[in-house]
Amino acid sequence: MVWWPEPQNMVHALGPSDVVIDIRDAGMYEKWHGFPGMARDGLTCLDCGRAVLPRRLGEGTKDQHDILAHWPEKGRNLDADCREARATGSGLGLKRALKFAIGKHLESRGFKAEIDPARSGENIDVQTAFGIRKIAIRVELGNFSREDYLAAQERLTKQGFEVLWLTYRCNWIDKAPALGIRFDTDAPVSGSLDMGGFFPIVDNGYLLNEPTQLRQPDRHEVGLGTVLDQFMSGVIQNHSTSSQYQGWATTAAWDLHIVWLLRRYAMVRDRQNKAEAELRQATEDHHNQLRVLEKRHLDDQRLLGNLTSQLKSAQLNNGSLQEKLDRRALEQKTANDWIDEVEKRRNSSPLVRLALRRQAELQNKNDLEACTSPTPGWIDRFNLIWPWGVFAVILGGPAIVVALVVFGKLLSNAGGGGAGR
Repeated sequence: MVWWPEPQNMVHALGPSDVVIDIRDAGMYEKWHGFPGMARDGLTCLDCGRAVLPRRLGEGTKDQHDILAHWPEKGRNLDADCREARATGSGLGLKRALKFAIGKHLESRGFKAEIDPARSGENIDVQTAFGIRKIAIRVELGNFSREDYLAAQERLTKQGFEVLWLTYRCNWIDKAPALGIRFDTDAPVSGSLDMGGFFPIVDNGYLLNEPTQLRQPDRHEVGLGTVLDQFMSGVIQNHSTSSQYQGWATTAAWDLHIVWLLRRYAMVRDRQNKAEAELRQATEDHHNQLRVLEKRHLDDQRLLGNLTSQLKSAQLNNGSLQEKLDRRALEQKTANDWIDEVEKRRNSSPLVRLALRRQAELQNKNDLEACTSPTPGWIDRFNLIWPWGVFAVILGGPAIVVALVVFGKLLSNAGGGGAGR
């Protein structure tokens, strides 16, 4: 049964020399009740540190039993004060009893132990030494913050102390060289300290291999005396089990844990090497694909440049062709306009129409004579061109007439020469 005394029905108290007594033990009531009508001084409450006295309830009946109670003080509820002291976690009397039991146990093992040594600047509950090791034991049964722990740990470390923390309500024992303890009134665990009928045992911070990795077991109890012996002899050591947690374990357990860590590291390293190889292969494949894509991109760029040049040439050629087409269209339009103008004048002049009819008649006549007379005379040539002369006069004026006369003369000379030959 886990033991932590309640103010009512209290049976344990701190006696002289910080020895815990159980008022239920044989002769304890008579020893501490004293003479009829008066009580002996010397018993104090384990929580608040005030004086307590023995009381016998149901005396002379089958329910007779002995308890301890606070000395009455007028106008004060001492049980309530004691609960308040417990709520703050002071446990003054219980802490003194535990320090006394630790000191007594160390002395029984041949170590010099000093309880509450007078040191300026820092509180040490039990101080001892082993060889060159200076050891400070701190007992904190109340609510002790992590910030206060860190500050105290730093000061003690600077003074050269190796610190062991024994705690009850602290939640930072997995991040410090600390052990969690509780008190039990059942049959003692092997190696427990006897504190007047109840026993402090370690149930947190002591690590075991399960099977090779060190872990805090769900239910494991070690006697505080055994842990103190292992701590003083260096059998157990405090180290980190991970980046966040630490604890106490034997050297053999740490060796197994290190072997497990090395195997785990090798396994993780193999996985990392495999992952790195896959990453290198993937990177090489990626680079190869990238080079192929870059080559394709360059080819596409060159093709695009060629197509762009061809497009520009085609656009230039198209511009030149369009200019030619525009010029030809303009020329065609000019010619068409001229033809339209000629046609208009021809259709509007009777002389032109007469010349055209005469020209047609002469053409027919010439075609007929060409079959019988190979060399036409000048009269025939004049007859051939005079309709055009009329037409030229209409269109071109006197200069054209002169030109036609000269042309006709040339034809006449040519004709005469041919006849003479």
